[in-house]
Amino acid sequence: MEKPIAGVLKPQQSGSVLERSYAVFLQGEFGGHVGNMPWSASAGLREVFTRLKAEGITQQLLALAPIPGDNTNLTPNPERPVAGECHQ
Repeated sequence: MEKPIAGVLKPQQSGSVLERSYAVFLQGEFGGHVGNMPWSASAGLREVFTRLKAEGITQQLLALAPIPGDNTNLTPNPERPVAGECHQ
């Protein structure tokens, strides 16, 4: 019986994410008197703009290793590669 196999991948090389955020803050302070009583207030407004770019790449299979305890029987055939789409 042949041993089951698993792909060896390098997750750190599978893609990248770039995020850029720009923010603007506006603040105002107000004050005055109502009769003999002084008052003050401050108000602010913050707006943030974010741009996000995510990229992913495919990765060439570099090695195969047995999976301990897996009882499936898969025999890879380099002359007949598996093709198709993967839907999750």
